[in-house]
Amino acid sequence: MRVVSLVPSWTETLLEAGVNVVGRTRFCIHPELRVQDIPAVGGTKDLDISLLEKLKPDLLILDREENLPWMADRNFAPSIHCSHVQSADDVPQELEVLSKILGNSHLSSLAEEWRTVLASPQFPKERVSELRGVLQWIRKPQKEPQKLLYIIWRGPWMTVSRNTFVGSIL
Repeated sequence: MRVVSLVPSWTETLLEAGVNVVGRTRFCIHPELRVQDIPAVGGTKDLDISLLEKLKPDLLILDREENLPWMADRNFAPSIHCSHVQSADDVPQELEVLSKILGNSHLSSLAEEWRTVLASPQFPKERVSELRGVLQWIRKPQKEPQKLLYIIWRGPWMTVSRNTFVGSIL
């Protein structure tokens, strides 16, 4: 199945699972060596529609928080999946949905890994780094922060709130 992912985190996950990703956003930059040969069809909020159509995807993957509503309303692909991940607890279910849509058992295995880590009494502090493709780069601050402002974008400035995936991990 030919998949175009307009969600950077899903692009990385799909590639990890061996899915045939034929299109991505310019923000889908991981894993670097694997995405460099996959055409970028724009950003998460803007698309090069002609390039997207030339890729002839079977499935277009969007996210409710990441992409604009009109992207789901157009017939860019025979199948469109729009995820809505608000917390770490939502990830296993979305992985299972994608596993069924794509017929990919590796995604189902990843869902089980997430469930195991999430069910651990030590989650998230001691086990969050076990979630592959998420936070291998995390490092403990030198002193415990009292408040945290997580800035994800500049121009315009954007942050994350507690009611998001990033907020649930932090």
